Amino acid sequence: METPIAPPEIARLRERFRATQSNTVAALKRLAAQLATDPNATEVLEALRRELHRLRGTAGSFGFNEVSRLATGFEQRAHNWSAYPTLELHEREHAIRRFIERLESAFNEADDSDTTADKPIVPRPTLVFVGNTELESELTNEALLRGITIRPLALAECTADTIREIAPHAVLAQLPLVRSVVDAARAMNLPLIALENRARDKRNNRASGDVTIAHAAAVVDVLDGVGPAFDMADQLVVLSNWSGATILAVDDDPIVLMLLRAIFPQPEFDLQTLQDATKLIEMIAPTDESPTEPSTNDPSSPIIEQTSAPTADAVIEPAMLILDVEMPNASGLELLEQIRKIPALSDLAVILLSGRADAATRNRAFALGADEFIAKPIVVSELKSRVTDRLERRRAARLAAGLHPATAIALPERMYRDGEAAMAFLRANSRGGVIVALRPIDPTITPAANAAWMRETARLAKRLRTRVLAVGYGVDQDLIAVAAVDVKTATARLERHAATAPKAAPRWRAGLVALEDLPDATFAEACRAAVEAANAAMHFPGIVRLWTRSDSLIAPDVILVEDDPSLSDMIQYALKATGFTFSAFDNGNTALDALRHYETQGRRPIVLLDVDLPGIDGYTLHERLRVERPGEYAIVFVTVHAAETDQLRALRAGAMDYITKPVNLRILMAKMTSWLAASPRSKP
Repeated sequence: METPIAPPEIARLRERFRATQSNTVAALKRLAAQLATDPNATEVLEALRRELHRLRGTAGSFGFNEVSRLATGFEQRAHNWSAYPTLELHEREHAIRRFIERLESAFNEADDSDTTADKPIVPRPTLVFVGNTELESELTNEALLRGITIRPLALAECTADTIREIAPHAVLAQLPLVRSVVDAARAMNLPLIALENRARDKRNNRASGDVTIAHAAAVVDVLDGVGPAFDMADQLVVLSNWSGATILAVDDDPIVLMLLRAIFPQPEFDLQTLQDATKLIEMIAPTDESPTEPSTNDPSSPIIEQTSAPTADAVIEPAMLILDVEMPNASGLELLEQIRKIPALSDLAVILLSGRADAATRNRAFALGADEFIAKPIVVSELKSRVTDRLERRRAARLAAGLHPATAIALPERMYRDGEAAMAFLRANSRGGVIVALRPIDPTITPAANAAWMRETARLAKRLRTRVLAVGYGVDQDLIAVAAVDVKTATARLERHAATAPKAAPRWRAGLVALEDLPDATFAEACRAAVEAANAAMHFPGIVRLWTRSDSLIAPDVILVEDDPSLSDMIQYALKATGFTFSAFDNGNTALDALRHYETQGRRPIVLLDVDLPGIDGYTLHERLRVERPGEYAIVFVTVHAAETDQLRALRAGAMDYITKPVNLRILMAKMTSWLAASPRSKP
């Protein structure tokens, strides 16, 4: 039988549980003494049964299988004493003391050597690949090294139904096949990455420029290896996973809750626990907000029908509920029945835990709408597997609906449709409004930071619902909203939401665009302006900044000067995913013109500079900046020229660093953070 324990954290908890055996023994001895005086004391028999029930579940969950077996048998014996008052009436005290002896022996003889290695909770990312067998072999080998699953598909197999069934995190396709698979990828709102071998594809007149963003999220050159394709996938799957999902565990036994905290750690999950089950419904059941001001929402508008939602931060919106069946003040089955009557919780996955695994209890649980039923003692690997499976099903369903798996916020493609409709509605009804863009101050490159930002966006989306016609993610993980309010009202609300953020929540800045300032703009253009304002807000006092046309002249964190479209796309998406502001140029002359006019606001932005450029080359551009804007930019060369003389020339001329191609995105992004931290501010 598999031992349900996994080091290192659970192994430490196991030892802590073993150390509490003296408390358990003392409690049992007190109950034995009380039964010696009054063998039929109802409250004493019930306390004995509860103590044995707790021990049965927790001991087995921590791997003390013999202890769990003994407790199971004696729990039934105690139950029989309650049911048959004369049964073993004068033997009860002695029976408990004999049980205690066997219990102590089982604890002392427990072997720690049978603990099994831990397995990751979050499943390995799955990528679908459509292309030739030669490239498939390279991808498979690289995937094994990275812990990623590759599912090769023939072109004829790559249908929307197949993609929905596999539910991958991204789709890779060779350049000539991109147009044929784009519909299948869009059916699940998945990023599509085009793979080109530039030397060969150019010989075959297949230029990457023909594959625009309308078809693929990015184009990656695999001439020098497939590693960059996986680097790109790492950045793009952020909005197609359930990082940061909230799990709510309800159990009256604190030991079980402690175990669950070890099984479901941060950053993969946000585990919330509740010991008093009577508070569950009020904790998760959404209630409509009563606005403090009259709403301008038009009930006839389809984009407004979806805006009612809770705004109280006390309400938890879990992706999954782990619910004990037998609790002293509330039945898990009765709570499940209440939950299934609440429409807003219709897709909430519920896993029931129970020390009773009889057919009647199981059948009733599934009849009431339980997704899974797990008998105690908990087998860790089984619980992880069930949780992963249910979250993956939820992920697939939400992606198909255009929603983020963990937060249920609209993904970019759906948001852009909703945003266009919202702007059209406001203009058609001659109403004012604003476009809001919220950006994190710190990069979201680590899993923990990304999960924290997902949770904060979920909180903000919930708080922003009143008089908001559409809310969702932009392409850079920004939270975007279209609101039927004026600038003053929007600013006051955003400042209030920032002030009431949880202490550990990521900090952010907001950009606003008044629709009257861009009367003819598309939603995409208005979003770009709002993002420009949010970027500018990073460098000015205050939380919120109203967009002005001068915001486009404020220098971003990074200026990328690279004429290779594949590499430029890859670095841009990495910069987006890690939260850096940036602009990109493919010509030395246009880059120099922009760098001359940018306002650096006392900062020293990073310039990622190629050497071989159309117009002036990188070395010349660097020299011109040294003369015309000395000390205002930190230059990092990114080039194929690896000779020592080239590197010395750049570094002696004042470059901060010199990176040779091919570029490793992880290393580049790690260095980016240190470059920005180390880059001294220029003198005013």
